[in-house]
Amino acid sequence: MKNLYLFLLIVFPVVSFSQGEYNFQFGLFGTSEIPLRSQMPKMGTNFGIGLQFAYKPVNRIPVFLELKGNVGMYDYRTSRETFIFDEFSSTETDVTFKSSMNKVQFGTKIYYTSFYRPVRAYVTPQVGVNFLRSRIRIADPEDIDDCRPLENRITHRSSGLTYGGELGVEIDVKRLISGEYSNNRLYVSVAYMSSFKKVDYINTRYMNESEHGVYQDGHAHHGGADDRDLTAEFVNVSSNSLHEHKIAEVYRTPLKFINVHIGYVWYF
Repeated sequence: MKNLYLFLLIVFPVVSFSQGEYNFQFGLFGTSEIPLRSQMPKMGTNFGIGLQFAYKPVNRIPVFLELKGNVGMYDYRTSRETFIFDEFSSTETDVTFKSSMNKVQFGTKIYYTSFYRPVRAYVTPQVGVNFLRSRIRIADPEDIDDCRPLENRITHRSSGLTYGGELGVEIDVKRLISGEYSNNRLYVSVAYMSSFKKVDYINTRYMNESEHGVYQDGHAHHGGADDRDLTAEFVNVSSNSLHEHKIAEVYRTPLKFINVHIGYVWYF
């Protein structure tokens, strides 16, 4: 009987404590994903927003299974480009570049302290998949010689598996101000993300050319090359002459990012 009493004395508070906690999370966050320049010297910071959802499978253990995804953009600009066909003819037109990076990650969120602490720390090992996409739109040059691009919209895509980890703290703002518990938290976190292999991406911030002569070397897709040219074909409708021009540069490196997240999470 004594042993049973001691067992109930120890177990009952644990059960009561765990039943008062919430088993689901839903969150919104903003992110700044900063590339490591030593690994990605021609990548820009990706700014985005995201959603997260988490579930605690075992009530007594402060561990959540988390699915997190975000969309973002690291390059956007419209510039006036000159395409030179020969020494006598050229045309100018606007070219719009949009480059985005989106990702989905699955992780195991492990908390170091209980739900009832005003500041609650956690760590989340993660794996996921990353999607990079660049969309290039070439406006109609309205050239008097009737030169125009064969395709005025070009899309470049790349993806890869990623791994990393996140370290953060959740803050019960209401309790810090009024002393009352709340089922929502402000959180700040820092994460590291890396890819298992190299991926392709376009960032026109590092391409300073505004004049493009006739491209002589084909499409220049050289397998494992870290830098290559992306080209587009123009046609002279009057003579049916085709001209190929470089419009962007494709870089190939591993993904290496430090991510800073600021968000809000609700428990239910």
